[in-house]
Amino acid sequence: MADTWLTDTPGCLASFSVRPGVPHDFPLLLANWDRLLAQRDQIQRLLPGHWNGELSIAGAEARVEYVRTLWQGLSAAEAEGKNLEAVQEEYQLATRFPTS
Repeated sequence: MADTWLTDTPGCLASFSVRPGVPHDFPLLLANWDRLLAQRDQIQRLLPGHWNGELSIAGAEARVEYVRTLWQGLSAAEAEGKNLEAVQEEYQLATRFPTS
């Protein structure tokens, strides 16, 4: 997560992935991010966890909403019995989350 990359190298992005057998509590993550962002007026600097990137409050809010959208969509897709291929088709970055 960064608004601005300070170098051309990917930093620690390889660390952010889903791995079999590793539980992820997205409702808890989203709740924690919401609590943090609720204090936006008190935050002077965000440290995004990358040695080569900068992140603004607006950028953090956008990324939290992106994760929330994915989580809600994936939860709904699972409830509807959709397979992985259908979900991947529906959530292509270029179509689902256009940059412009």
